[in-house]
Amino acid sequence: SLSSAPHKGVNIRRRSGVNFVSRLTNWGKLVKAWSLGKIPLPQSLAEFKEQCREHKVGEHLPHTIKAVQFVQSNVETLLIRLPTASMIEAAEKEIQSGEVYALPKFYSRDAFGGAPEKVADDKRLEFQAERIGDYTIGNCM
Repeated sequence: SLSSAPHKGVNIRRRSGVNFVSRLTNWGKLVKAWSLGKIPLPQSLAEFKEQCREHKVGEHLPHTIKAVQFVQSNVETLLIRLPTASMIEAAEKEIQSGEVYALPKFYSRDAFGGAPEKVADDKRLEFQAERIGDYTIGNCM
């Protein structure tokens, strides 16, 4: 089953205050099921929202989202997924204003032995660039 109890404190905060997924484990299981062909890809935003509800991912899309698009890479093609310029600019504005660079809680919980994931103030823009670079070419490992 794709459903599981949510991890307490797991809440992915997108830049500019947009919460998209509150149960990242369930979301990851749903993405894996789509990728493996175990569940058909939704053909509309309404179907996407319904599948998210069925699999308890805690989906909270902003009102600006009007469609959903899936892109699946292959081993012979380097897929580079570009974020929008407005998202980068908004994130940089938040970083420069002193906002904490927030990472998903599972980094601290599972990879850093519970230590807080603190990025030094003078390294936040560099860290953001590294994360964007990793995000754009990252494959599921």
